[in-house]
Amino acid sequence: MNIEYKKEDIESVFKTHFGEQSLIVLEIDTENNSYYTETAIIKIHDRELTYAYVKSWINSIPRFRDVFVYEKIDQPVRVRLNKINPKIEFINDQARNENQVLDWINSKSFSFDIQKGPLFRVFVFQGEGCQYLACCYHHLLFDGISIQQVFASLVTKTPVSTNEWLPKLEKKEGFERKELIGFQLQDYIPPSQSESNGFLYESLVLENSAYQDIMSKWVEFLFLASGQDQVCIGEVFSMRNSEFTAQNTLGYFVQTWPLIFYRHENNFKETLDRQRAEIIANSDQAVQHFFNQGLFDHCWVVEPELKSEYDTIFRSKPHYLLSIVIQPGEKSTTLCFVWNTLKISAEAAKEIVQSFHDFIIPKDKSEGTTDFIYDLKPILDIWRENLHSNPHKLAVKDWTENTIVIKIFKIFRII
Repeated sequence: MNIEYKKEDIESVFKTHFGEQSLIVLEIDTENNSYYTETAIIKIHDRELTYAYVKSWINSIPRFRDVFVYEKIDQPVRVRLNKINPKIEFINDQARNENQVLDWINSKSFSFDIQKGPLFRVFVFQGEGCQYLACCYHHLLFDGISIQQVFASLVTKTPVSTNEWLPKLEKKEGFERKELIGFQLQDYIPPSQSESNGFLYESLVLENSAYQDIMSKWVEFLFLASGQDQVCIGEVFSMRNSEFTAQNTLGYFVQTWPLIFYRHENNFKETLDRQRAEIIANSDQAVQHFFNQGLFDHCWVVEPELKSEYDTIFRSKPHYLLSIVIQPGEKSTTLCFVWNTLKISAEAAKEIVQSFHDFIIPKDKSEGTTDFIYDLKPILDIWRENLHSNPHKLAVKDWTENTIVIKIFKIFRII
């Protein structure tokens, strides 16, 4: 689409940094702008939101007026428009709870043309004695830190920072780029039979569990399930350094870095801690300076616990097969598995989550009547045994209906 803006339409033009450029390239390559859409929901219980109040809040935040232009120019730029027509909608047909608000949002297929604003939509839902404000936006507009600041300005009426900050662009001297072999989770699951985009959200709440221990368990789970000697998973890190301006600037400042693990390592947690420390020390530089691309198709992100009297919920629609959102709390850790159902069947995704739960928290042996020893094997080996032991059955039918993979994961849960 050819987008042209007149001079009088534009307030400012900014350079884009490597993180924004990477996401813009993905957006162009996939030709599917329903990805990279985030949703943030806040529960308002101490005031009545009106259309005028919400519009005034939006107008107070210049970032809402940004678009990203990449056609007919050498490098993409971020363009701040003088004005936009914000899309605000009040949904008052019934009183909804949090789950009903999420269901309503998930039933819609929002997409944004990054070259043509606005890159967001706001919905206000009536609840029981409260309201829910949902902001659906393109990820280029806000990262997790930014949207928290934006919501803080909604409830406190304090202005947000208008500072601009760019991460470093130079390559770190003396560092050799690593060319590694990747790990694709997609290779160990049956493909989805769906031809339409969709996302499945499955949650686990683990009591008295540190998130680093859970990460280590997931790595162990991958080794056991795949039978491989090396696995790789991505982790989302902030590019922001410790500077005050970096911490307060609104924008998109995240990258997903690869974490590499080897079966022979004795302590996955120690390996994890070492790699995460190295990444944090270099997180304001481009990940492609350090590693080759395409090393993983699933990732995790640690979402900080918000200390606020206002309940908030965040939902994403990533292009990865799986994103695991880790939410540490004082007494428990919540895992939200976000599955891309264009790449995996919902039934297989649910079975994997249940298998991981049973892997971390084995069932009480007292529930069973007989103890037995199970010979641990990679999933693909079990798959082949099922096929060879049933030569007269239609393997193609089993594949498309996902019967074999579900049997395999049910056997795996016995572990």
